[in-house]
Amino acid sequence: MGWQVGRQQAVSVHNAVFDPKQHPFPNMGDREAGYAVGALAVDGEDLVNALQIKFMRINADGTLDPSDSYTSPVIGNWTGKAPVVLGGTGAPVIGIHGRRGVVLDAVGL
Repeated sequence: MGWQVGRQQAVSVHNAVFDPKQHPFPNMGDREAGYAVGALAVDGEDLVNALQIKFMRINADGTLDPSDSYTSPVIGNWTGKAPVVLGGTGAPVIGIHGRRGVVLDAVGL
């Protein structure tokens, strides 16, 4: 799932999947029932070197519960720097977007 770009490992390109029965990241398994994407931990500067998805339990009112969560396997390779966490407040995530060439060079919620 990664490419060597110069001296950096980077996450390779993934296409959007609009069928909820499919997963945009192969080999990640299915999310648990009652959980949704609540945050992304992203490691990268010029390129996205690694990311990890945090799934949170969906509350009855549609918000997410950060205290009841689990994380996906890491996609890519951590560089050793502290990742930037996007989301995680309990607000529902309505989409993931990114910018890419051969590799992912930007990602956001």
